[in-house]
Amino acid sequence: MGMIANYQESADQELEDLKGSADFVDAVEELQETKEILHICPVDGRELEQVGLCGMYGGGCGDHREVKSDRLDTKEVLMEKAIAIDTCLGVLNGRDCVYLNQMKRDGLDTLTFMGDINGHLISRHRDEKRWFPYTLIFQRVLAYFACELDTYENMVGLGHLDGSSFDLIEDSSWLKSLPVREDFDKNIYQHYRLFTYDDVYNIIAVSYKLEVDV
Repeated sequence: MGMIANYQESADQELEDLKGSADFVDAVEELQETKEILHICPVDGRELEQVGLCGMYGGGCGDHREVKSDRLDTKEVLMEKAIAIDTCLGVLNGRDCVYLNQMKRDGLDTLTFMGDINGHLISRHRDEKRWFPYTLIFQRVLAYFACELDTYENMVGLGHLDGSSFDLIEDSSWLKSLPVREDFDKNIYQHYRLFTYDDVYNIIAVSYKLEVDV
């Protein structure tokens, strides 16, 4: 760890100067190519030995775990990709699309969201109704994280939300880093991200089911 600590100290000021700029992620990638730093948070530049809670936001940070075990490269965090989910209403778009009235979790590891979807902000059945009541059920939930939407956008650097409201996160660093029980098969889990008008939910679950009155 001595070489890592010395290298990190010499790079601290450079990262501090770049923090919050468009060049910050590029600087992180360049430092990673030296293979001397195990992980630098893409948001605040802190050195970690393994992505823990850091990677759970799909690229954002603020909460860290240092775990001296399997090494996970920062490039894996930067390679995460949000894929818009094609639902029975098509792609759900924008902050005003999904309104949440109720969320509940039962004792069977099921997480249920109920509310209304804006009929003007969908790619299928658009404007057939002003609002579509929905029930969105995530099954066999392993973990989830909620954050107020504007805070999440500031934290992750997404800017104003104008893309998909419901995504599948491919190559999720949060999912890869979760220390699941030995009798759990991590390969069956997916990382979903749901934007509602007020909050953002990152969810690790096996599957989901969307029920809509079309």
